[in-house]
Amino acid sequence: MDLRRFEHDLAQMRNLDSTQNGAQVLRKAYPVFFDSIWLELLVPGKGKLLDSALVVAWDKQPALHKLLDSVQLAFPLDEMQAWQMDLETAFTYAKYYFPEKPTPSVITYPSELSLGAFTYGDSLLGIGLDFYLGHGFSAYDPMVIPRYIQRSMDADHIASRAIEAWISGQIGDAPGDRMLDRMIHNGKMLYIKERLLPHVADTAVLGFSKDQLEWLRNNEFEMWTHYLDKELLYQTNTSIIGKHVGPSPNAPGMPPEAPGANANWVGMRIIEQYMERRPDLDLQGLISAKDSQRLLTESKYKPKR
Repeated sequence: MDLRRFEHDLAQMRNLDSTQNGAQVLRKAYPVFFDSIWLELLVPGKGKLLDSALVVAWDKQPALHKLLDSVQLAFPLDEMQAWQMDLETAFTYAKYYFPEKPTPSVITYPSELSLGAFTYGDSLLGIGLDFYLGHGFSAYDPMVIPRYIQRSMDADHIASRAIEAWISGQIGDAPGDRMLDRMIHNGKMLYIKERLLPHVADTAVLGFSKDQLEWLRNNEFEMWTHYLDKELLYQTNTSIIGKHVGPSPNAPGMPPEAPGANANWVGMRIIEQYMERRPDLDLQGLISAKDSQRLLTESKYKPKR
């Protein structure tokens, strides 16, 4: 895997004499990332300032300066870390399941907490390492980043989030706005992640804590009954279904132990049963199956009491 550590190269530019144009050095080393991602998305409106004198610009960005130092300290260059090995192994599996897809180059960077991961076509995967400095890191303001989100902002989740961004590029958007469409779409994501990350803990791959996963497994029938009783499957109102398919500390109308995004886990269970009935289908075929209702029907999903 081609891994480039932009944050370390960026820090070295601070050691240049301020009259030198450090931006040109980075542009040459990262021709696509520096202009199309870093300047345009991460530091919008500051491109000319950075181009004129990168070192001077850094002196005027204390928050970004601090994040850069923290990322360098947490993710040094001189050792192979677990998340790197997990990511390399994941792309080995990806090459098996998606032989026609190229393995992207990976670039890590500090994003000032603005962009955690992205893909740029098939050739580039970016990882914002300042999103993984550990629960309770001083720059993680609980008023901006709630505690339930911070729970997964550590190194154990880097490979999972990076692979999720890569898979998202393969799957595209959900085929509709109904909760059924979104839970099936997100269930595909979780199902494929499990195939590419069998060596990573379920808590990191699926995004639930150990207690939450136990609750989901023990209450699958009750969750499905709740969706049917409340007629949620074909609901499109995001204020009603949002916490069932998106990040949330809880789920409305369900016991306090029920985690947010619970419908995504049920979506994964539907996908599992669908794939058991379709041994002829590979992961690319699963991605191509866009009709959520047909997929649910053909899965014959029926959770046990």
